[in-house]
Amino acid sequence: MNTLIPISYYTLLISRCIAAAKERIPGSIDNYVTGVSECSQQRGNLKDDGYISNSKYITIYQH
Repeated sequence: MNTLIPISYYTLLISRCIAAAKERIPGSIDNYVTGVSECSQQRGNLKDDGYISNSKYITIYQH
């Protein structure tokens, strides 16, 4: 079964997960956050090249 979720809601969930992780393990989350930042930069570059659409929803696939 697949589920469509608004991207803004999905982003909010990810932000909350990162915030919770920072509270629990403040020293070790910095590398993860940096990795997310780099990943966002790469996505931005792909978007400029036209590889990523402006979809308002993300599909969650369940096995």
